[in-house]
Amino acid sequence: MLSHSRPIASLLNPIGVSVVALGDTKSSDTAVFDSPGGKQIGTQSIDARGKITGGPVQIGGQNYYFVQFVSGKSGWVLESDIGAVESEPTPFENFLIWIIPPFRFFEFLSILISLCLVGWIAYIVYHLTQIRKNAPRAFVSDRHRKCKRNTPEINPKWKKVLAHLESQNESDWKLAVIECDIMLDDILDKLHFARRNDGEKMKAVEKSDFTTIDNAWEAHKIRNQVAHEGGDYVLNQHEARRVVALYQTVSRSSDFVIFAKFVQFEL
Repeated sequence: MLSHSRPIASLLNPIGVSVVALGDTKSSDTAVFDSPGGKQIGTQSIDARGKITGGPVQIGGQNYYFVQFVSGKSGWVLESDIGAVESEPTPFENFLIWIIPPFRFFEFLSILISLCLVGWIAYIVYHLTQIRKNAPRAFVSDRHRKCKRNTPEINPKWKKVLAHLESQNESDWKLAVIECDIMLDDILDKLHFARRNDGEKMKAVEKSDFTTIDNAWEAHKIRNQVAHEGGDYVLNQHEARRVVALYQTVSRSSDFVIFAKFVQFEL
């Protein structure tokens, strides 16, 4: 409507002239007062139509006119907040006047959506940063868990052997040797060397197939002395450790890998 209006000050006699609200400098609405320079009683939106029925009255160097608006509050308004209507807008201009307010709404909506997107992007960037910081730590923890899963557990029987070796009693050292021989006997059974006794089982093993058979024989002979001579056979802790180590060399033999499933410990 600005292009179809003119300042009220340019009119010789504004009484009876059709006017349009232009809005004030502080907001988009035109303030309506109960008297010139008096109390504000309401507002009129931009493009509100009315007719001047009184004025001008000058207060504080500003002219006020009484405007009878088509709808809403009527009252005194500043001269600068209204314009005299010279002509009516074209249909196209009316269409623009009708469509601009929705566009303003969509403008506000787009700004709001943009702010939400910026916040969402900031949220994603923050969490990606945290993931990058924690990734090495998680990788190490995962590898640690895998290592723990892949680490074979020590056979409970072998734990008992080690506990006997750490004892201060000679009877426990002898028991450690006997326990090792029992474990060897179990393994020979699993390898299908079942015979009447340990000696015959080991005789059935070919040295070419079992390179540590000599160690097994030596350890087995000492076990027989321990078992048959009883308290008359003297076995110190150092010798007990050596004999157990002989049994363990069997577990390290690449030709006798199955034994490692039962004896999984380094002396």
